[in-house]
Amino acid sequence: MLDFVIIMFAGLPHILSLGFGILYILYLIIWPILGNAFENRLFEFIYAYLSFCFLFTLYIFALYTITNLLNLIKVPWKKYKYIVVLGSGLKDGMEVTPLLAGRVNKGIEAHRQNEGSVLILSGGIGRDEKIPEGEAMKNYALQQGVAKSNILVECQSTTTRENLLFSQAIIEELGEEGNILVVTTRYHVLRALLLAKNLGIKCDGRGSKTKLYFSINALVREWIANLLFL
Repeated sequence: MLDFVIIMFAGLPHILSLGFGILYILYLIIWPILGNAFENRLFEFIYAYLSFCFLFTLYIFALYTITNLLNLIKVPWKKYKYIVVLGSGLKDGMEVTPLLAGRVNKGIEAHRQNEGSVLILSGGIGRDEKIPEGEAMKNYALQQGVAKSNILVECQSTTTRENLLFSQAIIEELGEEGNILVVTTRYHVLRALLLAKNLGIKCDGRGSKTKLYFSINALVREWIANLLFL
């Protein structure tokens, strides 16, 4: 359900962040003028209440942003046995997009920094996709020089929750304990970690970069979805 809401908002990515910015500017410029426009106790109460709601919402968004940034901090001395890379949409239903390539590259980087680690590429097949995302990610990783023996593919999941759940099942089947690192795009790390916590999966997160304008829009989408469903 949460992923559905994010997909729904994805069609209006620029409107979300732009609208949020416009509301903030109006609050700074127009709202103080309205506060002195009427001398009515009921209006004053409504004005104060709406002001509180706006400031509280802004405060929650600031906390969410800071928490997201804190979860991107690397722990340099910690080693990981499993690097789980979360999938996203494919180009022409078969090839990784620049966004997904960024995730896989970050996963490969972590894999190479952790000798003996296993790279788990997680993603099923979407409506308009010809092959599972996990398979496309594997093909890309092989092209980047990752040994086939170090790659495992999870190709049944269709949501972030399933990415984590099914990847955890693969890890349990291997029967070898080790720290887990979940790799996704930076704006998506916090939600992935919150879902993992709800599932009882102990892991850390690491995020790949993407264009700033896209990150801002996506961060607002993720925040709204988390407010509604987490």
